[in-house]
Amino acid sequence: MYENISGEVKTISKTNVSVSTEGVDLYISDKPFVIESFHYGTTSKGSLNPRLWSYENRNGGGFSNIFTLAKGGSGGRTTAVSNAIALYGSPYFDVSQFDVANKRYSFFLKRPIYMPTGGRLSIQGLTSYTGGESVSYHVVIRES
Repeated sequence: MYENISGEVKTISKTNVSVSTEGVDLYISDKPFVIESFHYGTTSKGSLNPRLWSYENRNGGGFSNIFTLAKGGSGGRTTAVSNAIALYGSPYFDVSQFDVANKRYSFFLKRPIYMPTGGRLSIQGLTSYTGGESVSYHVVIRES
């Protein structure tokens, strides 16, 4: 499907990674790549969120987060924290487990995502996040 993406396939897996206030970078590249799959789970229902930043180098404009969500009824947008994905749905993620009582939240990517100008995949906290949560993830990337 992506003729220019025929390079190495990388698998990145980590379990129970503590997320600092700076977040955790899962993958960064300035070259085209495809996220073939991405499954993550977190102990946070409202603080941690996946972010996919597309680097728009031809405009010199920096990064913009792709994984924001439209809020139902309000017309606004929100960060893709666990409870927002479960409540509003997501064009990118399906819920595989959302167990509020036991603090188990798990999501997987619905379909591959092509990043033609490269980008950065990370797990970040909201601006009010003070640390103490963890994340586990499994990512498959196909590089150019």
